[in-house]
Amino acid sequence: MPEFDAFAAESKYAIIYGKEKTAEQAKKWSEIEKVIEQFKSADKYLLSTPMWNFSIPYRLKHYLDIIVQPGYTFTVTSTGYKGLAGGKPLCVICCRGGSYDENSAMDFQKKYIEFIFGFIGFTDIKMIICQPMLGDEKIVSSAQAKAVTEVKKFAQKF
Repeated sequence: MPEFDAFAAESKYAIIYGKEKTAEQAKKWSEIEKVIEQFKSADKYLLSTPMWNFSIPYRLKHYLDIIVQPGYTFTVTSTGYKGLAGGKPLCVICCRGGSYDENSAMDFQKKYIEFIFGFIGFTDIKMIICQPMLGDEKIVSSAQAKAVTEVKKFAQKF
């Protein structure tokens, strides 16, 4: 994955503001556009992610930082932001060491995933939560079995 660093941001803004861009900036931005186009070309999406420090792994965040770009996956209108990448189903399987209820202040994983994909236009998001994955073997096995059952049921129509 291309790094989204200060140079990539500079390249992005040169394009957005119609400024003269260097060959290096054009090359850098074309690498990012390839990732965005690959993402947008899918018919449906399946994402499986662990919870790391109450949120998502840095590699997933890096990927999202690349694909969430104005003019590609969202736009700004007179009434606010509008997603450009939705209209397709997304299934997200989240695994967590602990257990977090729907209103947990410590769950930034599910909240962030729903927010960022909703921001770019996804409305058909199925979340399957597998928790807790740490602790008593019987409790973990039960949580896994419950998640596998839910995945199999959902997979029939996905």
